[in-house]
Amino acid sequence: MAIFQKTEKGDVALGFVRDLTWDTGKDPKGQRLFKVKGNKVYVGSRYDSGKTDVDTGARIVPDRRQGLMMKKDAKGNVTYFRRIRF
Repeated sequence: MAIFQKTEKGDVALGFVRDLTWDTGKDPKGQRLFKVKGNKVYVGSRYDSGKTDVDTGARIVPDRRQGLMMKKDAKGNVTYFRRIRF
């Protein structure tokens, strides 16, 4: 879970990777990223490109502390959660 606060302007990427080299090859494996672009929340597997980004439909509330979390089950399904009130 990532807890953060950001203004509406600017972009931020946060998440995790299995490979400490950030696996910047053609098809990186193990990267799971939230990307907050302006106030829109995307998920993707590349930190250096927007090609894999998918708009989640979620929006952040600017200048307010909130959290994003991702969960992966035993079958490899990934679920994303957003929480605003802390």
